[in-house]
Amino acid sequence: MSTSTKNINVSKDEYALFGKALPYVAMLIGAALLFFVGFFTRVGIWAQAKLGDTSSIDSTKVVTWCVLLSAILLCAVAWKLFSQRKGLFIQHHATATVLLGHIWLLVSLWEDQGDWMFGIPTLFLYFFGAAVIGLSWSIRRWAFRAHEQDESSGHNPFEELGLGASYIDKRNSHAVTGGGRYRLKLALGKTVENAKAARVAIAQLAGKPRSLVHISETDSGVEGLVDVFIQDEDPFDGRTLWSGPDHEGASIAEPITFGTYDNGMRPKLYITGKDGASCQHFLTMGMPGSGKSKAWQVLYGTILNRSGVSVIFGDPAKGMQTGGPLAAGLEWFATTQEECEEQIAAVMRAIPARTDYLTSRGLSQWEPGCGLNFVIFHLEEAARFAKTDDLIQAVEAARSAGITMVLSLQRATSDRMGTSTRYNLGGTMCFGVRDKRDAALALSEYTIKSGAEPHHFQDRLPGRLYLEATGIDPRMFAHQIQTDWINVRTLESVVDAGAIHRTALDDITASALGSDYQAYRELVDAGRIGWQRLRENRYSPGEEQPTVETPVVEGEVSDSGTPKAKKPNPTPEEKREATLQLWSVIMNFAENGQTAFTPKDVYPKATHRSQTWIRDRLAEWVSEGRLYKDERGIYQIRTP
Repeated sequence: MSTSTKNINVSKDEYALFGKALPYVAMLIGAALLFFVGFFTRVGIWAQAKLGDTSSIDSTKVVTWCVLLSAILLCAVAWKLFSQRKGLFIQHHATATVLLGHIWLLVSLWEDQGDWMFGIPTLFLYFFGAAVIGLSWSIRRWAFRAHEQDESSGHNPFEELGLGASYIDKRNSHAVTGGGRYRLKLALGKTVENAKAARVAIAQLAGKPRSLVHISETDSGVEGLVDVFIQDEDPFDGRTLWSGPDHEGASIAEPITFGTYDNGMRPKLYITGKDGASCQHFLTMGMPGSGKSKAWQVLYGTILNRSGVSVIFGDPAKGMQTGGPLAAGLEWFATTQEECEEQIAAVMRAIPARTDYLTSRGLSQWEPGCGLNFVIFHLEEAARFAKTDDLIQAVEAARSAGITMVLSLQRATSDRMGTSTRYNLGGTMCFGVRDKRDAALALSEYTIKSGAEPHHFQDRLPGRLYLEATGIDPRMFAHQIQTDWINVRTLESVVDAGAIHRTALDDITASALGSDYQAYRELVDAGRIGWQRLRENRYSPGEEQPTVETPVVEGEVSDSGTPKAKKPNPTPEEKREATLQLWSVIMNFAENGQTAFTPKDVYPKATHRSQTWIRDRLAEWVSEGRLYKDERGIYQIRTP
């Protein structure tokens, strides 16, 4: 055990073979081996000189070089292996022991060189040296055992935790990346649930925050064995930048990475299911600003560079902010509640068409190469549609049709999502939540008892989450994940480049989605959809924002005698375009590192709209949670 966890250093396995004599038996064996190595080396050199044509001096020189190289190598190994217990100076003691052993070998080679037996000085040095070194290790052991007994006062601390005679199995405990993994052998009648209930107390014994202590079953799953993983420190001291899409051009059935566990491992998410299992739906839950959208942006950066997949994306709240960078790769992108409802109805129509096709092919679920694209339907602010019958039915039936639904919302309470709907969402991404009760709405009891505490994140740790999904080792459910960080401009360019890998939506699904989907695709093909216009009108810092000229109506003049401009009533489409254009101005601030602004910063970039209209839009976005306004009238952009 490391010095940080010495208080739970309770073991019975150390003497399992020879009882308490084991360390002393090991020292005698080591001393005997050293003597016989020296003796037989010397006899070998003597025999070769007598029977062969190599002189004893030449053989001794060669063996000397071998001993010197062995000394260098084994001293380095001893120093490294015993470095975990620097506080006891054991690495110095072990290294010195190895060095002295090699020095004796050199003396035994060169004293009375050429004879078959070394002389009296070598024998005296061996027996005296072995006794001194053995005694030094014995004194160390006696002192250390006395220290342990004094420290624990003869009591097993696990008994005080309600775990009875449980103890640490040192032989199966070892250092791992970022900390240590300790095998706990539980007393008869104690279970992993008992150990999990004592997690906070174990953290106290180890001198660590509870968030750095994890308790789980072992690889074998044998009852009575528990692994306690104790981290050295919080591993997330900075953001990990997204390195780009995994396996570009590969099938969507291949796993996807998007973040890093607190133990340094990378979670692999199988969107379509693993090892022949069917896909599952995902619940994404967390407070505003907890990083839900960013996590899925990273995932879609890879998904939209894969083959055999199509994504339908609806966000009636943040719209272009979350889906804009992905829009070029999305099969259908909706930014209003009405359009999202159209998507839900269309997906519901596609389910029977796809299941009929799969049944005709003798398939019970979607498989790569079956002739249909795998479909992901992502719906932000899903609570707005919780009572929609089509959504409830789609969640229950979509999996068998090769459709995964991703429902994202802030709280999955019964008034915002029906219990039957939540029951069918097998996968969960739980970001920071307000309190423990919210966590229980998303995470299983198993994960919470294992140590998951998303209410500690809230919105202070964007991108921090717990993941439950098929293909993920359940023992990792209570380990924190930090999402990779991605720049939206980078994401947009990666999605654009992924067009060469994406597979066109199959005719069966396209036909079943209906006229609303077809109308959307026609607008995209014509370059007349809202997100395309925003991209065309995007400007760089310092450039003038393009303005819309006001039409002049004949017969009306101003006080100066010049024709007076009159604005006709805007159409709903024009209102929507203007709103999107204003939001694009604000998002341009964020992309260039400016997260705070005043209305005066917006006016010059949107001179074709009145100040009153702009202030009304800003007030709406504050009420929706997109922006925050302080008492000074300064607006803050809330990151997803």
